[in-house]
Amino acid sequence: MYSSKVKYEKTLKKDPTMTYVLGSRCSDGVVIVGDTKFTITNGPTEYMYDIGKVTGEQPGIISAFAGTRAKFERFRSEIREFVSNYSGRIKDGISVDRVLIEISNIIERTSNKFDGFELLVGISGVYFADKKSILKHFYTSGGYVPINGYKAIGSEAYGKVLLRNWRPEMTMKQIAELGYFVIRYIQELNLDEGVGIDEGHPVQVTFIPDKPTDKLDYPADKQMLDDFEERTKARLNKIDAEPFFSSLTHSQ
Repeated sequence: MYSSKVKYEKTLKKDPTMTYVLGSRCSDGVVIVGDTKFTITNGPTEYMYDIGKVTGEQPGIISAFAGTRAKFERFRSEIREFVSNYSGRIKDGISVDRVLIEISNIIERTSNKFDGFELLVGISGVYFADKKSILKHFYTSGGYVPINGYKAIGSEAYGKVLLRNWRPEMTMKQIAELGYFVIRYIQELNLDEGVGIDEGHPVQVTFIPDKPTDKLDYPADKQMLDDFEERTKARLNKIDAEPFFSSLTHSQ
């Protein structure tokens, strides 16, 4: 049963903030988790489900956004054009530093402080001497900072309590399940109408492992997502956070 406070919060009317994306540096790499509900605000507010909030511009370089879809489509078009042109000119491949600078430049010239546009970028360890993947947070001005722990963008506030037991020793899979739970929690309690998934468009999860030997990045498979959903439903029925966190920190 939900507590009376939760029942009350579920009835509140809040303006949608359009997304929930969680990125985290983990014990074995970086993981990015996002919902698949898009808010369309050209006229009356409408919603649609689609993949695309978590996307790859280059093998091992994954981006995820919060903000309007139109803004992101423009950003994605420009960064893909840059990657294609740059890679064609440079024989030794693209420079990560150059990609980060271009991302910053695109955001700076296409956004303003009222957009609410934010971006998380995860980069494979294959590009670095220590082979450890990294996570960057870009904000509306185009500036960016490294994330050595975790960062949520979009409907960030609703996950703060659930993320209070985050630990650096947690694995990518453990954080992925935590992010999955946060998204479903927001959706099921109707805390933000702009956050959610549907049957054909499940939570997006992308892993960027340290010391990659094969794939630089890869998505969660259907079986993993089904397992997450089964356990999430049980936890939502109980709304019992402590056993949830305990199970995450001890699961493999």
